[in-house]
Amino acid sequence: MRGSNSDGAGSYGGCDGKLQKGATSVCAMARNIGADVVPIDVGVARDVDGVINKKISYGTKNMLHEKAMTYEQAEEAVQVGIDCVKNLAKKAIKSL
Repeated sequence: MRGSNSDGAGSYGGCDGKLQKGATSVCAMARNIGADVVPIDVGVARDVDGVINKKISYGTKNMLHEKAMTYEQAEEAVQVGIDCVKNLAKKAIKSL
């Protein structure tokens, strides 16, 4: 998920409730194959209801002026994904 950068230049398209309502293209594709979507926030610029909060940062920086995130933040975000997949697997949920 992508958050707004520090000067407000970017935005996350799912923050208006579309993801929670299942009204995104990802949700539509998942419905077609009978899959569930488990949204996990690692960096949306504001708190979002209906998603699992594993936030490492509130948004990213403006990459026109500096790196959007540090190497350590990128590693942490990937690790969040790995950990979430492992937790889902423990619940016998297959991940794509």
